[in-house]
Amino acid sequence: MKHSNPKVLIVEDERIIAEKIKLLLIQQGYLVVDIVDNADDAISILEKIALDLVLVDIKIIGDLDGIDLAHYINQHFQTPFIFITSNTDPKHLNRLKITNPAGLLVKPYKPKELQITVEIALHQSRKPQTTKTTQTEDTSWFVKDKELLVKLNVVDILYVKAMDNYVNLVTATKKYTIHQTLQKVEEKLLPFGFMRVHRSYLLNLRHIQKIENKQIVVGKDQVPLSRSYYQELINRLQQF
Repeated sequence: MKHSNPKVLIVEDERIIAEKIKLLLIQQGYLVVDIVDNADDAISILEKIALDLVLVDIKIIGDLDGIDLAHYINQHFQTPFIFITSNTDPKHLNRLKITNPAGLLVKPYKPKELQITVEIALHQSRKPQTTKTTQTEDTSWFVKDKELLVKLNVVDILYVKAMDNYVNLVTATKKYTIHQTLQKVEEKLLPFGFMRVHRSYLLNLRHIQKIENKQIVVGKDQVPLSRSYYQELINRLQQF
């Protein structure tokens, strides 16, 4: 059962699509506070109104796209948001996942899919915050170190380096080798502030000290930075 008139903002650069979403939401009893097509206007509204949900297209007008806006929302408002997109390529999905969206709608979608996704997002946002805290605090892995199993907190990992069919997890004091592919490790670490910066390297953005030329200084080491990941890295760092 919905709370009375949850307030929703639509961030969509295609006006016809936005109006259809607005009509469907109104029919379900939601209050659509506005429709905007860029991040600046969305942030302005978020600063003035306590919203219950934001529906945001990944492709919007302006320098910031929908994923950039999502990072800003997480840092300043903690308002749940649902992504709307027609682009499901791996690069976009990897950027999308780390923002922890409350839902995802892939165009074209059916009205019932919109209704269900919005209902679930609002229901999850009303759960006690202690539940979410417990989940995010459990960030430890057990990794094998010779004959021992060692508890390793993922925030202590500086970077991950791929070596054939295994990877090295590098911390400030030790290196751990595990027999997994970099892709598998990346899927597990993306929610914790990690990003691929080279085809063989996954980096914990919290530990970056400086970037010079095509190298990233992390602790006592230098990690290579591929040109294809440079702009995405700069965008991510501007959100920290």
